[in-house]
Amino acid sequence: GTLLSMMTFFFVKEVKGLMPALLAALALLLNIEFFVYSHSAVTDMTLAFFITASLYAFFLGAHTGKDRWFLWFWVASALAVLTKGVVGLLFPAVIAGGFILLSGRRDLIRSILRPSHIGVFLLISAPWFAVQLMVNGREFFDAFIVKHHIKRYSDVISSHGGPFYYYFLVLLAGFFPWVATLVPGIYRGLKERLDINSALYLLCSIWVLFVFVFFSISRTKLPNYIFPLFPAAAILSGLVMAEMVEGARRSKASMVTLFILAAILASALFALPSLGLKMEISYSPEFFYALAVLFTIAAAFSIGALYRPLQAFIGLSTLTLVLVVFLRLYALPPANIYLQKSLHDYAKFARLNLPSGGVLATYEVNKPSIAFYARRGVVKADQSNIQRLGEYAQTTPMMVITTPGRAEDLKKFGFKPLDTRGDFVLLGTESAAKASPK
Repeated sequence: GTLLSMMTFFFVKEVKGLMPALLAALALLLNIEFFVYSHSAVTDMTLAFFITASLYAFFLGAHTGKDRWFLWFWVASALAVLTKGVVGLLFPAVIAGGFILLSGRRDLIRSILRPSHIGVFLLISAPWFAVQLMVNGREFFDAFIVKHHIKRYSDVISSHGGPFYYYFLVLLAGFFPWVATLVPGIYRGLKERLDINSALYLLCSIWVLFVFVFFSISRTKLPNYIFPLFPAAAILSGLVMAEMVEGARRSKASMVTLFILAAILASALFALPSLGLKMEISYSPEFFYALAVLFTIAAAFSIGALYRPLQAFIGLSTLTLVLVVFLRLYALPPANIYLQKSLHDYAKFARLNLPSGGVLATYEVNKPSIAFYARRGVVKADQSNIQRLGEYAQTTPMMVITTPGRAEDLKKFGFKPLDTRGDFVLLGTESAAKASPK
């Protein structure tokens, strides 16, 4: 996360100057999504870093005319592919291609598709795939290509689905308050796509729109999937805010949008404790009132930005930092307990009760925290390799963590329910355990 922020600052400073660079870096650093996933054990931050590096290199090549930047485009794309597969090349290629098409810069095609550059990409990325295919064969193809690329996009994996507007809500919450500046930035990028002075607007507009639409179409949805668009979103916000500070444009619409959004959230939070709603995670009324006050202040800063933009943006940055710290201290601990307690208890129970040769497995559940809590390896299974669990169950004491809807699939192998809690079920073979988790 630190490297991504620094890279964004120096890139924008090189292309647009100090003020846009500072504001873009602040927008990238100070939002809920960045805070959460810069502290999470997921590869999305690494993927975003390399995708971002590849597109920054592409733009610098187009901006300066220096061919070496296109080589770095391919190097960073290769590292992105090694991080998380095909999207590491798909995103940079489509976004760069869209920029070339919409900006009319056909002269860039020969530079970016130079055979020697593509050769370097293959030299970096291909060996790992070749070794995996040689060692694991069809199992690697089925798990990595079919499940984690094709099925994860076309089907709902591990119950992580969502409506078509899922990422609209993620962006509203995760990129608050800077999200209000995105529409004016994207509008300018597309409207002035042939203007060389708006080239960075265009690149970032294509970047945000493509990643957003791509994952909105996907059947499997998680908030971290769209993190690769956040550097581009931060740059758009930085550019829009810098023009307001420098007096080039007022962008009244973005600040009015922020005022309306903050006012709605503040009103809802003030009213929520009095509605008597039953919530699975319990928070005190003071928690909601404190959040409402923060959003009310955000609404005030949005109006102030129309008259004293620099001071208002400094205020919004400070307010966002306070919001992130507040959520970290008072919102995340109860949420983590609610989301992870069952998994923690099941994994701990397996650790204490399975013999040394026993097997802990998950079926249609993708929760890396289970291995951490269990302090042992975990066999991951799904419908494509369910027979593997049956083979283990015949000879080995075994426990399986799955969902209530999938538990029936395993009964034919002799698994019996040991405990059921909300979204998860713990199953075991006859020889695994006689007790059940407390």
